[in-house]
Amino acid sequence: MLYKSDRSEKGDNQAADIAATTRAPALSERIISLDQFRGYTVFLSVFVTFLGQYSVMPDVFRHNKVYFSLADAIMPQFFMAVGFGYRLTALKAR
Repeated sequence: MLYKSDRSEKGDNQAADIAATTRAPALSERIISLDQFRGYTVFLSVFVTFLGQYSVMPDVFRHNKVYFSLADAIMPQFFMAVGFGYRLTALKAR
């Protein structure tokens, strides 16, 4: 077992440098509204997929051939959220 006195100064600095570069992004760097939109989309996707099959649910929660329902709007919302996040990541990498 290594104690603090057994480690070299160089090893301590390298560990601190690695920890500094792998830190999670600060809360201010995230777009909270995009995170909320993603959560809303995932929740509705699960809701429509699992609860839409029951007969007590209104037709608006099911895929329909007659009109555009809430179930039909979830996948485009998900694609928009993923595409927007991907674009922000690509711009940040430059």
